[in-house]
Amino acid sequence: MKKFLIVATSVLLLVFFGYYLSFYHGIYFSWNRGKEVAAEFTTENKKIYIKKGEKEEELIIKGVELESSMPYAYTTDFKPTKEDYLRWLQGIGELGANTVKVPTIMDDDFYNALYEYNEENESPLYLLQGLWVSDYASNSSEDAYGDEFYKQLKKDVRDIVDVIHGHKNIITNKIKGYGIYRKDISDWVIGYAIGSQWDVKTIAYTNHNERERNSFHGEYFKTTGEANAFEVMLADLMERLVSYETSKYGEQRLVTFYSDPSMDPFEYDEEYASQLNKYVSLNMEHILSTDKLDSGYFASYALYDFCPKFYRYLSKEQKKELQPLLKEVDKKEMYDGYVELLAKYHTMPVVILSFGYSSARGSDNNYGTTKEEQYHLTEKEQGERLVKTYETIKNAGCSGGIIKGYKDIFSQRTWNTMYAVDILRTRMWKDVQSANTGYGLITFESGKEEKVCYIDGDKGEWEESELILEQNGMKVYQKQDMEALYFLVEKEGLTREDPFYIGFDLTEKSGATYAKRQKLAFDRPVDFLLEINGRNESRLLVQERYDPVRENYLMEIQDEDPFIVVPKKDGQNFVAIRMILKNIGVEKQKFDEQGNPVRRLMKTFETGKLTYGNGNPNAENYNSLSDFCYGDSFVEIRIPWQLINISDPTNMEIHDDYYENYGVESRKMDHFYLGIIEKEKKKNGMHLEEVKIKPLKKEEYHERFKESYFIVKEYWNH
Repeated sequence: MKKFLIVATSVLLLVFFGYYLSFYHGIYFSWNRGKEVAAEFTTENKKIYIKKGEKEEELIIKGVELESSMPYAYTTDFKPTKEDYLRWLQGIGELGANTVKVPTIMDDDFYNALYEYNEENESPLYLLQGLWVSDYASNSSEDAYGDEFYKQLKKDVRDIVDVIHGHKNIITNKIKGYGIYRKDISDWVIGYAIGSQWDVKTIAYTNHNERERNSFHGEYFKTTGEANAFEVMLADLMERLVSYETSKYGEQRLVTFYSDPSMDPFEYDEEYASQLNKYVSLNMEHILSTDKLDSGYFASYALYDFCPKFYRYLSKEQKKELQPLLKEVDKKEMYDGYVELLAKYHTMPVVILSFGYSSARGSDNNYGTTKEEQYHLTEKEQGERLVKTYETIKNAGCSGGIIKGYKDIFSQRTWNTMYAVDILRTRMWKDVQSANTGYGLITFESGKEEKVCYIDGDKGEWEESELILEQNGMKVYQKQDMEALYFLVEKEGLTREDPFYIGFDLTEKSGATYAKRQKLAFDRPVDFLLEINGRNESRLLVQERYDPVRENYLMEIQDEDPFIVVPKKDGQNFVAIRMILKNIGVEKQKFDEQGNPVRRLMKTFETGKLTYGNGNPNAENYNSLSDFCYGDSFVEIRIPWQLINISDPTNMEIHDDYYENYGVESRKMDHFYLGIIEKEKKKNGMHLEEVKIKPLKKEEYHERFKESYFIVKEYWNH
């Protein structure tokens, strides 16, 4: 009996130890040496193919990226449940997509949901599996061969192979998913995309620091003599991934790595490169496959506006080399033929790994032309541009493209608004002023089924208990939700031909008792002045000292130090609320009288100008950017939180004085002062009264398909 117990215990320990090594560390014995390798997805020349029985059909990717984001959570929290993923996959399938891309190893709920969805559908969704690098690793002091970068990716390429084959346990993971992976979804996996938004400084530093790493020769991949150290690392990672899956599972899938216009394979002249920070290149043509790669690999690029008429700025040598291709590309297409040039340049398939447009209220881009300025897009315009871009991708000869996001992401940062908000709290509210929060095809709105307030000229949702002010025969009602403060201003006989002002005193640190241009006096120092003056001239203005763009970006806008001449605390100028825009394109370098290069200034647009329209998505004349709308003797108004310098509405924190703090510091508030007066009565001056305000509570929300979803759906299903 004793021997039996010893033997049984030993067997159990061996089984447990074998289980642990296999499911936690990927240790295995290969039984696939010398056997034929299965490859459901392959490439040949510039096309991707999928096996359908005994035949192979060309696969044109119609994809959408799906992240694990939800309101009130970071993307890396992986809060969605299996039911959430099933609902989203259903929506993506009905959209007409055939592919879903995920940016990293997801939690097991996602893969379980994909398995269940595909098992129940004749038209499955294929998966393009991404592998990302943390912001910390990408921006650390180490080059790409450091532990947080290369070492982590080496582990991830093995882990993800086991995950998609349903043979992995991951108990903890810093910024990636975890769980018990038992669903084999490999039949639906197109391949793997290594990396996302590489930092160009890291690439340059790696190439400089690791110059001796200039070649790689593996069983499946090898580099040419032109390869740089970063490309050598990528070839090594692709080798490890394919080798592991081939040896352990007897299968191969397609593989690629991330690139974009800031690191494309083309050479540009010095002026272009210096203005757009184009000083590194990643070139898939520097990595060759061997005859042992049965699946294939492809080039992939994220796509965004970067430089109109880019071909003018190619170096002389590059123009000469690309002349035959440049003659063939259609320079009148979107992106001036850039996508077509990529497709013609490469000897392999090209997939646009990411393209998209934001429907947020705020922006960092001018979507218009030289004759027409357009700084933000409605949901309808977002959808139209997505369709037009996909059509361009298809016509260029690419093997398809992937829309940047299925869902809006609350926690997504935007460079030109990060200074103005508490970036650790943005997941808790909907910052419609930040462009990167609005790339999705579905959005999240307050209310279990309907939004707290639609700006649509219907006051049925307003209650008498929301009345906060009565002045000069006018009533003001107030609501709030995750994206804005809402006001209803009511007066008998009020029409759009009756302009009026609303004054806001939000902080005692600034504000004026007189508005010089408007010739309007206040009995308290006012920080913001709202002027409702018809469809086209209604706007929110800010007292000049409380203008955050001046303090943060005056050097970039006017080449002046904002602290040399500081606006007075009681200055009487109320100025436009603006947002700074990224520079697109190239300008001729200018020099001062001493021959020193002159700073290239950045432009702004007036984000405080209000858009008139019907903001109810059920209306035929729906305008998703609507800020105000008239009804019968009343007007509804939306004021986004960030527009009035509130950095965190969930704690009701507002900007303190910029010039006392040398930057943006926040302070709590629990009340403000409000006044209203018609323009024709402004000589009487404005009286402001106290209004209590509470921090924004974590509220119920619902998902809503944007207008852009239905536009893409109609296009992809026609």
